[in-house]
Amino acid sequence: MVLLNEFIVKYGTIMFYPENDENGNLHTCIFDNYSVYQVGMCPLELIDTNLKYYGSSLKGARDGASMILGGRNMTPIVVNAKGGIYWFPSKSPSSRDCIWFALHQIKHYEKIDQGRTLVTFYNESTFELDVSYYSFDKRVKEAYKLKCKIDERTTEIPFQVAETKEKFHFNKNNHNLNYGVIKV
Repeated sequence: MVLLNEFIVKYGTIMFYPENDENGNLHTCIFDNYSVYQVGMCPLELIDTNLKYYGSSLKGARDGASMILGGRNMTPIVVNAKGGIYWFPSKSPSSRDCIWFALHQIKHYEKIDQGRTLVTFYNESTFELDVSYYSFDKRVKEAYKLKCKIDERTTEIPFQVAETKEKFHFNKNNHNLNYGVIKV
């Protein structure tokens, strides 16, 4: 596996997970529709770098999702709403074995046994996850809830030309920080 310095998440990116190299350094393995890559940064650093690439940050994405979903922990995040890229963690993102999934890439998931879930992606690849079906299902539903709320908020704003019945003039006095408003 080739070690990359950076990786930008695209629509074809399916998931990523932490892995130590032969020297014990934490890296991130990324699975997309074409291959498996390794990036020389930890998963949270990779997410933050990608969010900044798309104009946000990990803190901003978490804060926004938490506000929209009502202050939950382990919230999904919007990587790129216009591109339909929503990601969610398998468990607490600070957990050493947290795996991140692209919501739109998951075709199906099922219980293997107590505490384990089999995830099937649209390209028919599978991943055995050490998380209960109930917990994984809850994370998927939270991610869909975030996506639906973002879609509602971004598609309900109709384009309208503002027609005013009144006209005003705003000016600033040189000696004052405030603006004066005069009806014209």
